[in-house]
Amino acid sequence: MRGKIAIAFLPLLFAVHITGAGSMPLADPVEVKSSHEPAWVTFELLNVSPESHVNIQFQNARFVGETRLAKGSNASILPGLHVQGGRLTFTPPPNSLGSGYSRVAFAAPMIFTGKVSGTLEAPAPLVAIINAGWGATTTQGGVFHMVTGSLPPSCTLGCLDGLLCRNQPGAQCYLYDSTFMCCTVCPTGC
Repeated sequence: MRGKIAIAFLPLLFAVHITGAGSMPLADPVEVKSSHEPAWVTFELLNVSPESHVNIQFQNARFVGETRLAKGSNASILPGLHVQGGRLTFTPPPNSLGSGYSRVAFAAPMIFTGKVSGTLEAPAPLVAIINAGWGATTTQGGVFHMVTGSLPPSCTLGCLDGLLCRNQPGAQCYLYDSTFMCCTVCPTGC
């Protein structure tokens, strides 16, 4: 049911995202200082089907270790995850996902060397939420820029997951810095 809700409202969110992005200037990502310390980046792929193929190419970031699945994830998807340099690819192995749409969550260590941007190639209605803690983005495909300043203290990512902010009770979905976030307090002073 949750997958059907996400699919039903995804075009509306995409239209709101486009309309919002057109009416307010996009914030440039804050420059990240070069670091040799890896940061664990989490990836949440929503609306993944057994036929999905995901390709994420990062600029000014590279993977420095293997991926780890989120707790409770089906270990049979791990062979479908590949990272090399600044590229991540995912193709679900046969019989690793049920029919319909699934959520796939994992993390991988990365090093950032500047303003982080990239491209997501994936079939609609797949959505990717990429979060480095201090830098995050939500994208449905195409070019993305990670918001590398701190998230507002009352906000987390994830409101595209069925339009619910289930991990943050009392939160609502807001568009902030061209990224949808779940916030308990409006980040722009609505």
